[in-house]
Formats: sequence, C-alpha cells, structure tokens
Amino acid sequence: MAISSRKISLNIFIIKALTLVINLLIVSVSAKYFGLSLDRDIWIIATAFIVNLNNTFFNPISDVFRIKYVQVKEEESVQSALIKTGSLLLVYTIMVILLVVIFFFYGKNIIHSLFTVDGLLLNRYCLFVNILLYSILFTQFTSIGIGILNANNIFYIPEITSFFTSFFNLGIIYFGTSYIGIFSLYVGQYFNLLILSLVIIYFLRKNKLLPIFKWNKTFISQAKVFIVFGIPFYFPYIVGQINSLIEKSLSNKMGVGIVSMIDYAQKFTLLFQVVFTSIILTVIIPQLTKNFYRKEWEEYYTSFYNYLKFIILIVSFFVPLLYLNAYEINYIFFKKGVVSISNIEQISHLTKLYSISFIAICLYVYISPVMISQLKNKQQAVLGVLTQIGIIIFNCYFYKLYYQFTFPVSIGLFHLLIAFIMLYIISIHNKKKIFLYLFKSILLLILLLVIGEIINHFIHFNNIYFSLLFKTGIMSVIILAFTPLLGINVLFYFNQHLNKWNLKI
Repeated sequence: MAISSRKISLNIFIIKALTLVINLLIVSVSAKYFGLSLDRDIWIIATAFIVNLNNTFFNPISDVFRIKYVQVKEEESVQSALIKTGSLLLVYTIMVILLVVIFFFYGKNIIHSLFTVDGLLLNRYCLFVNILLYSILFTQFTSIGIGILNANNIFYIPEITSFFTSFFNLGIIYFGTSYIGIFSLYVGQYFNLLILSLVIIYFLRKNKLLPIFKWNKTFISQAKVFIVFGIPFYFPYIVGQINSLIEKSLSNKMGVGIVSMIDYAQKFTLLFQVVFTSIILTVIIPQLTKNFYRKEWEEYYTSFYNYLKFIILIVSFFVPLLYLNAYEINYIFFKKGVVSISNIEQISHLTKLYSISFIAICLYVYISPVMISQLKNKQQAVLGVLTQIGIIIFNCYFYKLYYQFTFPVSIGLFHLLIAFIMLYIISIHNKKKIFLYLFKSILLLILLLVIGEIINHFIHFNNIYFSLLFKTGIMSVIILAFTPLLGINVLFYFNQHLNKWNLKI
C-alpha cells in the first residue's frame, strides 16, 4: 500500500508539474499584456480578497472534509455520507448568497475601509470583487467533489482535467485580451471552474457518488458533522487571511506596481506549493493516518521518514535551481510589456528570498497535517495562529526598513520555527534521528545556495536561454552528487530501473 501511495504521489506530482508549466505561461502572458499596471494590481488584490473569504469561511471545513467523509462512510454508510455532504453544500450555497447580499449593500464601505480607496478607483475595486464572488461556490463544489473522488480512490481525473483546462485558460487570455482587456482573466478563471465542475459531476454520477440534497429541517444538523470537525481550524485560517490582507495593504502603500512585483516573485513558489500540498493531502496523509489508527508504529515511522526524504529530494532540486536562475526565469517570463530590466532585477531578488522561505513552508505543510492525523487539532490550531501573528508583527515592524523584502523573510523564519515545534510535539519513533536529518539537510541546502551564488558570480552569458540551460546543468550535477548525503542516491535508483532494460548510467 505504501509503495502504491508513493507511485500515486509521483504520478500526481508529474501531472501537477506539467500543469504548473502552463500556469507559469499564463503568468507570463499576463505580464506581457498587463505588466505592473493598476488594473493588474486591483485584479491581484480582488483575487486575494476572494481567496481570503474562501479560506476564512469555507476552507477550514473543506480541507479536512476528506478525512471526515471517509469516517462517516466507514462508520455509517455511503448514502449517509452523501446526504451529509449534500447538506454541507446547501449550507455553502446559503453562505455565498448571504455574502453576495452583504456586498450588494455594504461592499463599498468594506472595500474602502480595507484598502482606503475612493471615487472611480473604489468603483473599480467593487466591480472586480463582485465579479469574483460567485466563483466561491464553484471552488467549494469542486473541492468537495474532488474529496469524494479521492476518498473512493479516483485520483487522476481532476488533475488531468485541470491540466487541459489550463490550456484553454491560456488561450482565452492570449486571444481575448485585445477584445475585453483585463476581464479575460476572469473569463478564463470561470471557464476553468465550469469545465472542472462538469467533469466532476459526470464522474460522481458515473460512480453513483453524487451528493444527495434534501432540503428539510434537518439539513443543518446533517452538515453539522463536517462543520464541528472543522471548527478548530477556523482560527489559524482567519488570522492567516488577516495577515494576507495586511501584507497586501502594506505593499500597496509602497507604490503602484509593488503588489504585482511581489505577486510575480512568489508565483513560482506558490504554484509549486499547490503541487506539494495536493500530494500531501491527497495521498500521503491518508496513508499515514491509516498506519496511525491501526497502531502500525514501525510502518508509520518508515512511511513518515521516507516521505520526508522524498520532500527533501524535491526541495533540494527546486530551491537551488530557482535561486540560481532567478534572473533568467523572471526575464523569460516577465520581460514583456512595461516590465523593465530594473523591475526584473527587483523581482529576481524577491524570488531568491521566496525560494529560501519555501524550504520552511514545505516542512510546515508536511508536518502540520500529520499533527491533524494524530488528532492534535488544538495544538495545531494554536501553532498555526502563532505563526501568522508572528509574521504580522514582523511585517508591521520591519516593512518601513526593508520594504517588500520583509515579507519572504518573515514567512520563512516563522514557518521554520513552528515546523520544528510541531515536529517536537507529534508522536513518532526516532525523533532525534529525524531532527538530525533535517538539520543536515538544511545545512546542505544552504551550501548549495552558496554554490549557486558562486556560479552566478563567475558565469555570465549574453544569451539568456543558454545561460539558463548551462547553469541548470552544472547545478543539477552538483545536486545529484549531494543526494547520497541526504539519504537518497538518485543515480542508484535510476540504475535499478534501467537495469530492467540492461542499461546503466
């Protein structure tokens, strides 16, 4: 089962990595047409605001839905789980309707108080937010639908669908911008959500897993089983969204284009984080949860340690390569439209800092749901809140000194600190060995980053693409040489597979 889970993890990683490439092209096309414009700043802030609403009111439940759905299905029946799921979606629908009504009457006051804008600019903000409000219901339906499919061992359909809809999104932005401008971003987003929703409905219906909607007096009590289970996670989510809004507000004070600059710089790590989180929640955590509840301690430790090495392996390639090629990558994707060389250099410095902070985020994203799988919900919620509060205080205190560079530093610092505290709290054998492994891994990653700086100092080419390929080749060889020190001999692994065809490296 563990081998099967790792195979599924790898396959999903590959599909999501391909989707990631398309999403980066979408960002590149957006940079070509919108650059660091005011409209793009508003789009980012409006999108972030909707994401905050999702995270504040819905995601604390949706993110742990899969765990509770499986429990209800096993303890009661599939039909009971589907009835309760249908009731949860009814509750979500009512909540979205209430949000639409609230913003219809009080939207301008809310946006003015949050972003201190007036006049025509305030109207623009309100328009963008109102357009995106309805996407919340689509987002939550697809999240719940994917959870049901995953709980019934259907993993690939949503990922493959997202991959192909990303192509259509890219086409809509590329060909539609000349006709509808910035609104092509909205059309592309809704197209993605609509197609994904239809595919999910088709496969839910095909497998007789459609949620059962019963509009009666008991629908709230039916949904209560999911709501109560998700309540502890509301607190870190709410503080997290406050943190996100404060960051957008602080960066907005730094001048036009800074919000977009930060968005471009962290786009690579954020998209890769989505890939990581999806794999962890979809495959890895269910496997660890099964081992934990069956009290298969040795297998639990082995799975935890092997998955940790898998994560470190991916990070050991992604982070040094992104750090090394920050300028080249940003130039290729964003040197379009009104994004100048000076902007590219600033974005590249930010990208380097976000790549370093990504090490801490990956550890946090892995260990945090492990705590939840061990029913340490309250401890995880408290630590999640402390993480966000620490980031908020740090940002508010230092942003006038270090400007936009404050944000990646605070994210990395506090996520790393809390990740180690969570690792200390979770129940697992040989904890000292895991701590020593992480310290060694972080030191090796720092060494790889130093080597990256040395390479950048001595190697320069006029051709940006050749520079990217040449430096990537050198660093890849160096990383491969270091992997045995991380407990993973990649060359030996490939040799094992190539031997099946009588080949060797």
